[in-house]
Amino acid sequence: MFINPDVMSFSVTMKLDKDKYKPGEKATLTLKATKGGKPVENAELTVFAAARSVLDLVNYHVPNPIDFFYNPSHYPLYTTGGDSRDYLMNPVIYSIKDLQGGDAEAEKDEDESERKDFRATAFFEPSLITGQDGTVKYSFNFPDNLTTYRITAFGVKNDLFALNESEALVQNPINIQKVQPRMLRERDTAECGVLITNLTDKSQKVSVTVETRQITDDISSDKTKGLKTKIGNAFIDGESQHTVTVQSNDSSVVYFDVAAQAEGTVELVYIIKSDDFNEKLVSKINIEKTFVYETATATGSILDEETSASEKIAIPSNIKDNRGELKITLDATRLGPLGTSVNYLFDYPYGCLEQQSSKVLPLLLFSDYIDVFGMDSKITDAKSCIKSTVKDWYKSQKTEGGFPYWPNGDDQSLFVTLRMAHIYALSLEKGFSENDFNFDSQKMQSFIVNSIKKDNSNSNKTILAYACFVISLYKNTDMDLVLSALYEQMNNLDVSSLSYVAMAYMNYSGDENKVKADTICKEISKRIQINGRGASIIGSKKQSFFYFDTESSELALSLKALVMSDKNNILVDKLLFSLLQKQSLGYWKNTVTTSCVLDAIGTLIEKRELSQTDYLATVKLNNNEIMSKQMKGLNPKADTLCLDFTDNLISTLPLNTNIPLNITKDGNGNLYYTAELKYAIPDESQYAYANGLEIEYNITDADSGNDIKAKNNTMELESGKIYKGTISVKSKNKRFYVALRAPIPSGAEILDSSFATTSSKANSIFYSYDISNKEIKNNEIRFFYDEFDSGSEKIEFIFKATRRGVYPTPPVQGECMYESETWGRSEGFLYIIK
Repeated sequence: MFINPDVMSFSVTMKLDKDKYKPGEKATLTLKATKGGKPVENAELTVFAAARSVLDLVNYHVPNPIDFFYNPSHYPLYTTGGDSRDYLMNPVIYSIKDLQGGDAEAEKDEDESERKDFRATAFFEPSLITGQDGTVKYSFNFPDNLTTYRITAFGVKNDLFALNESEALVQNPINIQKVQPRMLRERDTAECGVLITNLTDKSQKVSVTVETRQITDDISSDKTKGLKTKIGNAFIDGESQHTVTVQSNDSSVVYFDVAAQAEGTVELVYIIKSDDFNEKLVSKINIEKTFVYETATATGSILDEETSASEKIAIPSNIKDNRGELKITLDATRLGPLGTSVNYLFDYPYGCLEQQSSKVLPLLLFSDYIDVFGMDSKITDAKSCIKSTVKDWYKSQKTEGGFPYWPNGDDQSLFVTLRMAHIYALSLEKGFSENDFNFDSQKMQSFIVNSIKKDNSNSNKTILAYACFVISLYKNTDMDLVLSALYEQMNNLDVSSLSYVAMAYMNYSGDENKVKADTICKEISKRIQINGRGASIIGSKKQSFFYFDTESSELALSLKALVMSDKNNILVDKLLFSLLQKQSLGYWKNTVTTSCVLDAIGTLIEKRELSQTDYLATVKLNNNEIMSKQMKGLNPKADTLCLDFTDNLISTLPLNTNIPLNITKDGNGNLYYTAELKYAIPDESQYAYANGLEIEYNITDADSGNDIKAKNNTMELESGKIYKGTISVKSKNKRFYVALRAPIPSGAEILDSSFATTSSKANSIFYSYDISNKEIKNNEIRFFYDEFDSGSEKIEFIFKATRRGVYPTPPVQGECMYESETWGRSEGFLYIIK
């Protein structure tokens, strides 16, 4: 249906009662709605005023409602949303309307010239209704910002729309604007001051005095978050008063040196006086205390008949501000995160046979533990649920014995048929009868064997190995030649294929088959590299888009093969840790991979008899019991104790002394423990260090490309210049969930190329394609990797030196977020911005 958008609009005009205003002054805005010169009664107007200094950062304007709502591409098949104005106002207006640049308005008994309300949004009025003459008035007070406000009016009347913009100028005869860093760190000394602009027709002699003042109330941004504002401390380092002469229509900057002493928020009070003008400008600035942490971790296990383990912990004496903690975790199975994966497969909405088989698999594996994995609210009888799901599968089996991808499909799929044969064999093992499925098992096996024989040379080796494994479940020897050929090619097979071949040999009886299985498991073990608490496959070439053969399935298959060969193999626990880390949003990559992982973990539960777990775990520190936990059944929830260094149990321990940490187990089952000691190091100890991650940090002049060299651990930068920071991160092993923090001097600003006002040099920012997320803070930039492959990566970002001063700055730091004992840092520097 075609609609002419030109006739769907009306006009709205705006008029302020003055041309310009002083800070905090009251203004009255008159709006009038008309169409064809006639007033529009009962039109609903949404009006707001926001500082252009904020809106111009992203070049934001409210979209034209006519262009938006009558654009066919926005409504291809449906409409969504409640209040349609959301589409026009987001993302900027709602997010800045409570933005605070200063504090609340001054108290009534204070000097009226004191400016301290620096909100970016002057007002936001969602609904004004026009009268019979089409007009409506609205009064408001401007904040204390000296800026231009953009006033936007958006109107609706039935199916008619309106949009208009206007501007309002807020200024004094002499404009005073703060010029200072966004925040400081303890021990920073920075230039802070004011920019004086003389808008009168004569020169002005202006005196500026500055003083520091402690805050007396929680600032509004903290109140909004329910936080208490910490009182900081700073002092003026040097002269606290300057006098300058500013010519007519000219500007001058007055600077003072402010030294940050203690973390928290302080007020800088600037008192400006001239013959024609007096003002007090109050500016808050936050002082941050930085901490650089080191972490030492001990992990271990108490298996089978073992009853105890012992570790040593030493609390360092040179800890900054006594910041640190001891965290101890006890776990019986490490299977806590599996519940979401089981539910993911069960609730998957699509009905192809592969995904239906994936739904059945966890019910077969974990039918006795549906309450443990939170399935008891959905399933009352797992066996009945399985039977009802599989009862019609036989109708999809073709004459040749194969199964298609979709239940009503015509083309037989080797992979889907293998999955069906795998599920069928597992079901018979779990006590189901052939009549529950009504499959023609012989034809199904024949289809698999014949398909492999027809295309043996061109088939994917993992598919060949999987076929050998599935056929071995039926004790069928028709694939012996293929299996033997794969065994002879052992050195050329990937770990997934090796795992299937090893498990196939395990399914056949005889000493020769056992020897071959053990030989392959040794080869698998050689290709597994231990990475801290986890493990990775050396030289893995798995492609994430290959849906049935992913990196996670490779880890899972090697885990299953090794636990079938030796249930206490230490690599099994390492592989399990890495698998659980790779779980994303409750599952692994897709239904096929998630099924493969759960199949491996099901084998782990069976071989280690985890369901029989029943023991009391106890932890003693310096012979004092600090933790006790009864472990019974699968018990998916680990137990963690975290003791702060201020806790009496820690604060009374002798320093720099080995303290015994004893873990005992009384009963049956395996106990896994982790003891993690994390502490802040003194500033003078922040030299470069690599503990699994090697980090280097270099700075170059963005214009010349010349390196900025440190002298005596001091970096000199020039105010107004743009620099490029380059972080080099190296790791010998694959890592997961790596976080990098790159601090910059408080007197500098990171340039974000997403801002419309950023210099073009900022567009040269390079982020590795593997980076999962980045965050820009006031004085640092953060990068995150979900996965970090072994090797090295370089990350570059752009920043500008803006404020003169002396800035002790922490080093670039990196750590694995879930293995905090894997970390590294660069050198920290004292920056002098001239």
